[in-house]
Amino acid sequence: MSSTTETISLTNEKENTEQVSIKKLFRIRKYLLILVIIQWILCFINLVMFIYSVITENEDNISNRIKSSIPLFILTFYYTFGLLVIYKYYRIGILIFASVGDLLFIVTSLFIGGFFYLMIMISLEYNSMSTVFELFLFFGVIFGIFAGIVILTLTLAFNLAQLIKINGYTSV
Repeated sequence: MSSTTETISLTNEKENTEQVSIKKLFRIRKYLLILVIIQWILCFINLVMFIYSVITENEDNISNRIKSSIPLFILTFYYTFGLLVIYKYYRIGILIFASVGDLLFIVTSLFIGGFFYLMIMISLEYNSMSTVFELFLFFGVIFGIFAGIVILTLTLAFNLAQLIKINGYTSV
């Protein structure tokens, strides 16, 4: 009789763990969708503003402006892909989204870090560090917010992919 009771209690614990895991999966997916939608909207607004400026301004050298907008098109496509795979619970797609996001974050961080280093060296050369400090502080705070949001998004994406693997979701 006692082994039956233990078996029933183990089964109940397993069901409770699965229910908690599924609730966690839905909660992480909801937060991740909110973050990616916000990033996609910001990217899309920038894209629309760029297209509007290209259409309304008469410039002779429009090809350089279009070439400089390629990262904006790529980011819009990247976030659209992220929204699709998160919404459809595609584990491999979420892993690709998060991995590409890691690479983009590393490249962006190196670029911004190099820019800060260059600006500090120029400021020290011309003894104008006090006037440039406010600018560094402003861009440092902006980059800190950007980094926090990106790290949170990527962490949630990897956690969602892990929960999808554990729960065996392919699509819901």
